[in-house]
Amino acid sequence: MALTVPILEGTDGVQRMSKSTGNYVGIDEPPREMFGKIMSIPDVALERWYTLTTDVTPDELRRIRQDLADRKVNPRDLKVGLAKRIIASYHSSAVADEAEGEFNRMFREGGAPDHIPEFAFKDAGDGLSVLALLTDSGLVGSRSDARRMVRQNAVRIDGERVEDESLVLGSRAQPYQIQVGKRSWASVKIEK
Repeated sequence: MALTVPILEGTDGVQRMSKSTGNYVGIDEPPREMFGKIMSIPDVALERWYTLTTDVTPDELRRIRQDLADRKVNPRDLKVGLAKRIIASYHSSAVADEAEGEFNRMFREGGAPDHIPEFAFKDAGDGLSVLALLTDSGLVGSRSDARRMVRQNAVRIDGERVEDESLVLGSRAQPYQIQVGKRSWASVKIEK
């Protein structure tokens, strides 16, 4: 006996969902990551995602299809509903609501996430370069990635855009809040 199922396109809406292509949503990922990834799927993929990843009824699916065709609903609202359904399936409805709240705070209001990873580094006296901090805190994969992100104006420290890739940060009482892009954050304490 064989069971066949359709292949789900990934978050790019083109290639099949796969960890190797980086266009996947892992069922064991943190809910905020799941929510963000689902919100990034193309509008044209909504019907297929609803069909293959949720328990949507045929009537609900027809209504979704019709609302999209008639432009009666903002596709963003359908993505929110999809994300909440998927997250509720693997976590809970309450967790799905929290993920939506955090997503709205981060992307609509430009706020910080609820949980920011914390790092502490020692300063030998000359300060620490922003490129080293970005790499050592795991916000980027390499110094060249860090340099590229600074050049693309994607790095902020305490809400201020970093434009100088040779910036050096020194020790201070409160941690630096470092942001790369919209989704990557770190709280970095530099101590003497």
